[in-house]
Amino acid sequence: MEHKQRLWMVDSKSLYNESLYNKSTSKRLVAHPAQRPSPVWNMQQLIGNAAMQSFWVKFAALTAGQQQSFWLNLSRSSSLAQAGDLVHWLRVMERLGQIELRPNEPLREGDVARLGVQAPPYAGSFNGLLSPYRTLWQWLSYKGNKQGQQQLLRRLDQLSLPAKQLLLYRLANKAALSVSSLSASLTIKQHEQEWLDWARIKQQLQRLEALSEQHIQQQLEQTQQAADASRADHSMTEYDELEEEQLIENEGGAPWQALLTSGLTDSMKGEQEKLFSALHDPEQLSRLLFNASLSTKQQAAPVSGRQLADRLLQVEHAAAGKRAGLREKRVKQLGFASIRDLLLLTIAALVEQFEQKARKQKDARYIALLRRMQLMQGNAMPSKQQLRQALQDQLLGAAQSLRQL
Repeated sequence: MEHKQRLWMVDSKSLYNESLYNKSTSKRLVAHPAQRPSPVWNMQQLIGNAAMQSFWVKFAALTAGQQQSFWLNLSRSSSLAQAGDLVHWLRVMERLGQIELRPNEPLREGDVARLGVQAPPYAGSFNGLLSPYRTLWQWLSYKGNKQGQQQLLRRLDQLSLPAKQLLLYRLANKAALSVSSLSASLTIKQHEQEWLDWARIKQQLQRLEALSEQHIQQQLEQTQQAADASRADHSMTEYDELEEEQLIENEGGAPWQALLTSGLTDSMKGEQEKLFSALHDPEQLSRLLFNASLSTKQQAAPVSGRQLADRLLQVEHAAAGKRAGLREKRVKQLGFASIRDLLLLTIAALVEQFEQKARKQKDARYIALLRRMQLMQGNAMPSKQQLRQALQDQLLGAAQSLRQL
């Protein structure tokens, strides 16, 4: 019997599957065993489908800028038809997921590949760098590989951790450390494309290489202190300028709460609201700041910044060896960049709370707390600036170890 496909003819009585019955011939027609898909082939298909599903799930998690960068990389290389390509591009996607890229930035950025230059990327090391330094260093490394600066990246990678941090402050030109501020400070336009000013980066690198580690550490601490003071002043200026009715939620929150939770996920907002709920209760606030009840008549010593952070993060009772890891985990869960940022926002929130409760509402309990802080001169209350400075001295000034967090 002739057919396009070689068939195996068997008697109908020998088969149980009625779906294989051919009424016109009264015979059962099935493909020859040699032509049937093997279990191995079926397994390969399932693995391939699962891998592609994982690929698209990871791709959907990328930002618009990261997706654009991925497709630009893909267009200059082989397709995803081969398994090896898929594994490679999953790795590329994982690396891109760590780089902060604005929409359309990959379309404008300088890229030596467009000029026909091909150079192996330099991976570099980000060990020991915490946020925001790690994020900025990853972004700088990404740009360096794109723009043919692998040799300079190797030199940058030889810097110590304090030197890397100080370099980022210098490159940001006294602005707050963020990808946007670093990009604004370093980006130059050439031939309708955006390149980083690598000559300036190299110049700053040479200056750092000429300094001793002790000098670098001293300059880093001075720079961080100045950045903290500037950030706190900027935060309070924002609080003063915003209209209170625009900030208070339907549930009736304090003005600073809306600003603290802006740009966060709903989960992070809820966690931060719980974190700062103690500020509404003067008794809890007294225990947070002085480890003593409000009714205690004895002079109570104020807590340090680290102690306050551990209490807010609820890690103070954890074992000493596990506390640092739990502290860092909680900070990330709450949406803060670092312990320092947590304390700066706490200071800003405290200043606003004392302004509302003590100065405007004349709440005797908050006034008693100001007296305990030795900020009252008779019945004269401290100004916002005086209160902010006192809290900074208490929570940041004496907590030198916070600079390593």
